[in-house]
Amino acid sequence: MDSFSLLFALVLVLSVNTFFSFSITSMEAMTALRWRFSSVFLLLGSLLLLLQNRVPPLLSIFISNYLILLGFLLQMRTAMLFEKPREKAGLLFPILLTLFYGAVFFIFTYIHFNTSLRIIGLSLLITVIFIYGTLFFRDQRTRSGRGNINFFGLFIFSGVVYFVRSLLTALGIGSVQFLMERNIVTSFSFLSTIIVCLLFNLSLINGALRRKTDIAMEEKSKLQQLFGFLNNTARYLDMTTLYETIENTLRQSLGVRSAAIFMLDETTGTYKLTYDFNDLDLPRGLLGDIKSGEGLSGAAIEMNRVMETDIDSYPIDRIREAYKKKGVTRLVSAPVKTSEGVTGAISIAYSRRDDTTVLDKDFLYHLGELIGLVLENASLYDKTILLAHTDPLTGLLNRRKMTESLCNEMKRAERGGHPFSVAIADLDDFKEINDRCGHNSGDEVLMNTARIFREVCRETDLICRWGGEEFLFLFIDSPGEKAAGIADRIRQRIKETKSPCECGIGATISVGVTEYKADLTLEQLINRADEALYRAKSRGKDRIELY
Repeated sequence: MDSFSLLFALVLVLSVNTFFSFSITSMEAMTALRWRFSSVFLLLGSLLLLLQNRVPPLLSIFISNYLILLGFLLQMRTAMLFEKPREKAGLLFPILLTLFYGAVFFIFTYIHFNTSLRIIGLSLLITVIFIYGTLFFRDQRTRSGRGNINFFGLFIFSGVVYFVRSLLTALGIGSVQFLMERNIVTSFSFLSTIIVCLLFNLSLINGALRRKTDIAMEEKSKLQQLFGFLNNTARYLDMTTLYETIENTLRQSLGVRSAAIFMLDETTGTYKLTYDFNDLDLPRGLLGDIKSGEGLSGAAIEMNRVMETDIDSYPIDRIREAYKKKGVTRLVSAPVKTSEGVTGAISIAYSRRDDTTVLDKDFLYHLGELIGLVLENASLYDKTILLAHTDPLTGLLNRRKMTESLCNEMKRAERGGHPFSVAIADLDDFKEINDRCGHNSGDEVLMNTARIFREVCRETDLICRWGGEEFLFLFIDSPGEKAAGIADRIRQRIKETKSPCECGIGATISVGVTEYKADLTLEQLINRADEALYRAKSRGKDRIELY
């Protein structure tokens, strides 16, 4: 077959390639755009070669070969993006190719005219492009076990083809003086280009069709993940378990290894860090409270949409530099919504290892809605439990919850011999406060007393409003003497505190303390503390008595 026929066949193949590049839409936008550019460049370059008799030869040869060079470069970039959608295309490689091409064309056209050397130079540059693509796909397969074997094989084949073309020309097999003359090098060049373009088109079209199936499967998978998340969280109302379930969902569905959840603190109006997981070992000291509109998470809260930024574009210098040192490449934040509106945000950090896929913002937004829903339900449950277990006036435990806690502590003491003590405190002359100042003042005194109890007692101590102006304390891991010391600090603090009562009557307490002994029943334990309290009252009040 003569060279004109082969070139005409190449133009037909590239025309079909261009048609498919504009008709297939089941791929990421940037991938499709590069495929279209590569198709157009290769087609225009081949058309210029076909019509070179009607165009100034020098101009047609220079432009056509350069368009073909760019077409192959973009073809390689298309395959890379198809495999790794977030792969960034640097400018250094195309700039160097352009400079080398310009130098080769100038030298072997104006300084030392030699068509064969010009062909060798162009063929070697195209060979370099395919070697670059081969190395990329080999690296993909080595690092992640992924990598399209079709593209990997195609680039190896293409690199060999153009290297052989260079070698044949260098050996003088089929001297090239005019492009349309019949010789082995010209025929081999056009035929191999047809084969390479056909193989590339088949690989990309098949990949695009598979991608349609993959997208459908991904959507199905995402729906399953959302329903699975609801199913997994429906059985839990404990916040710790819920946050662990949320973490697992983020890891599995989005490939996240470091994330933080911020929720609204109604007392301060800011959003506090409530949970995080941190495989990237990011400095936690940088995760302070945020306000609406502040930083990426604040913007997600304020605008009620998923926000995304490359780490280089993040505006806060100290966070940007600290995260870059840990390999972070981009940050993503999504709003957490409840029936009350946006009440928090999820902040996600992606590293180089994770940053391989295009973020599905719709999926993350809906996930944020579900997370808000389950956290709201858990919060309502906690509030309901709190109301069931606490005294509404003082916020202390109620009698029922304290009785349950006392029984559990007695069992614990019997198993392990852990000491604990019980104290009953009573506000002295509380009836006088109610009679002289009114019940509202009496309530103020009770609430103030409860506040002092919480401030002085340890976190492990339990405090209960036992009834009226009487309170019961459970001092865990405390023998009688130690418990009496804590009780005395409480007594002293209440005596020194100015009374909130409008009529100025000062409040004092009397306390009876007893240590649990083996074989005591709950009733006997309470009675001992009550007897000690009676002695404190009878001996002058405002004092501590140990049974």
